[in-house]
Amino acid sequence: MYGPLSIQEKNAGRICGHIMPLSYSNFSYGLRKAGFTNSDFHIDCRKKGALGPSIIFYPLLASFSIKTLFDLNHYDLEVYEENKEILPTMNSLNVLSSRSAIMLVKNKKH
Repeated sequence: MYGPLSIQEKNAGRICGHIMPLSYSNFSYGLRKAGFTNSDFHIDCRKKGALGPSIIFYPLLASFSIKTLFDLNHYDLEVYEENKEILPTMNSLNVLSSRSAIMLVKNKKH
């Protein structure tokens, strides 16, 4: 669905657009890797067109998410522990139906 990304500074704006190909976990990873912590996820408002399908498919998504988290907890406990703070948010209704995502973070160094 999305073309390959460029690592050149001049093309930095090309990773966004009408639909962002990066997920909440991708952003969280990048922010944590850059030294930020305590990310809180907020939205400005819900997309009406996304809310209906999100609610309809949420039970199915939630059941698969629970199974995936259970498997991760038993298969790779280190990765599970490292990400357990963001796991509840990853497939939340807010992430699925938000118009704009807002992540509040703190710099570890301060």
